[in-house]
Amino acid sequence: MMAELCAELDKLFHGAKVEIEAGTNVYPENGLPAHEYNSLETSSVGHLDTLINVSNHMSNFTKEHKIERNEALENARFYVTVIVMPTVCLFGICGNILNIIVLTRRRMQASMDCTMERAAYIGLIALAVSDMLYCTTSLPEAFKGTEQVIFDRKSFRMFYEMYGKYVQNTFAYSSTWLTLIMAGSRYAAICHPFIAREFVQASTTITGIVVTFVFWSLLALPYIWTYQVSEIPCPSTNGGEGNVSYFMLDTGLLNGNPTLKTTFTYIWTFLGFFIPVASLAYCNFHLIQALRESYRVRKECRVHARTQQAGNKITPTLIAIVAMFLVLVTPSEVIQFGYFIVKRSQTDTVLTLMVIFNAMHAMNFAINFVLYCVVNVHFRSTLKDLLFCFRPRRGQHQLLQRQFQMSYTNATSKTYAPYNQTIADSMV
Repeated sequence: MMAELCAELDKLFHGAKVEIEAGTNVYPENGLPAHEYNSLETSSVGHLDTLINVSNHMSNFTKEHKIERNEALENARFYVTVIVMPTVCLFGICGNILNIIVLTRRRMQASMDCTMERAAYIGLIALAVSDMLYCTTSLPEAFKGTEQVIFDRKSFRMFYEMYGKYVQNTFAYSSTWLTLIMAGSRYAAICHPFIAREFVQASTTITGIVVTFVFWSLLALPYIWTYQVSEIPCPSTNGGEGNVSYFMLDTGLLNGNPTLKTTFTYIWTFLGFFIPVASLAYCNFHLIQALRESYRVRKECRVHARTQQAGNKITPTLIAIVAMFLVLVTPSEVIQFGYFIVKRSQTDTVLTLMVIFNAMHAMNFAINFVLYCVVNVHFRSTLKDLLFCFRPRRGQHQLLQRQFQMSYTNATSKTYAPYNQTIADSMV
């Protein structure tokens, strides 16, 4: 039995028609619903004795679970996955790096007029770090294609399949709760200032950031147990001595225990989506109300907007962040619930929607740079000074030119003063 299995694996990986190393996977093309993959993993990967004929099993699986394909939907999924997702991730990495640089500039620090403003900007810096790490760890997802469970060596692709979801979800949930912490702190500062003065401080914000990362690093640990590696030693077919090992992602503790998986799925959904969405919607509603009241009072008192201190721009910035979170993240989370109850004829459409909504979900972690530039005037001016730090502005250039002329005139007068005095004396 093992000899036949090894022969099939050798044919699969080293045959002329198969290009596993070039990115081809052992699953059928264009992807299948998650419950179909689970049935495949249970029957083929979970029990190695049934993997006697891998290629025939895949062929039979494809015929039995044939899904009507729509070429337009397949092209849409391809372009979103191969073009849109990498672009979003790369933009998110660069944008969040700029966010970190600008938010840590001395000019931004000087604009903070109170402790609560400093706490908010510390939260924005932590959010930029978490978003950047999410985009970085999500970038390989755009290039790996569909799932692969059989490998001829321990490669980055294999470890990414095993641990990639854990890292991505850790940073995704952390960013969500960092947004919640900042929105809640700003809500307290605007609507309950006396209470906020006691609790909303830079030290408490730093503590909340650390606790958030540690909490989600621990709570997301079951993602690591999704797979376990099973090694299959086979005799070398190239005439050499020794064995050749193949590695398969076997069913791990999480996938092998439906009760455990269901329990953690409900916990992650409740803590990572329902509570943050409800809380953020509540805070955003009251922040918008407070901001409108502030504009009304300033208009009645004829206070110009430019008289505001730069730190007060943090409120509309947080409102924009929360609004984009609700718009971009909610569709991706909602469609996960309807994915397993759709009819087979609707599977292709739902797959396409999932790819599009996942791209929108990734945009949530990449778009904050644009929001800051649009909403926060002080951020925009600080960024401009940073990008053009070696190019003086027009007024600064004229000032430098006048200073140079004055210094040149003074230096010239001092240099020729003894000669002028000698000429004057001789004329007398």
